[in-house]
Amino acid sequence: MYSPPYPVPYPFCPPVFVSAVHGLPAGPGLYPRFPENPGPGYPPVEPKQLISSAASFRKLLADGNVVLARLSDEPFARRLMTAAQAGRKQEVDRLMKDIAISSVLAARYTPSGLILTVTPGVQDPACCVLTMSLKWGQ
Repeated sequence: MYSPPYPVPYPFCPPVFVSAVHGLPAGPGLYPRFPENPGPGYPPVEPKQLISSAASFRKLLADGNVVLARLSDEPFARRLMTAAQAGRKQEVDRLMKDIAISSVLAARYTPSGLILTVTPGVQDPACCVLTMSLKWGQ
């Protein structure tokens, strides 16, 4: 049995030499070494879609700012919360449509808050989404 010349805490596993696997070089240790370049890599970078999404998202942020300004108006916020608390979904939807933005605004509400989703609509609906969660209760 192998016994090191110095004190070693139990359990001790001596180093094992691993032979080459699938033509990869190996060395002492438990695992074979991996090659420096493991594969063909990713395709060349094309930022056109990212740039387009970022431009669309800036528009969503501007529309989101308009929505937040409207929700900061106390009479409007009171009407919205009263309609939501009474379960009048059509009234909540009507109040949300009264906010004049060019993006599509969808609202969901819970007893504790309001979840707003702003999407660009028909231009490029899959490019980006702005979701805002606002708390209004415990």
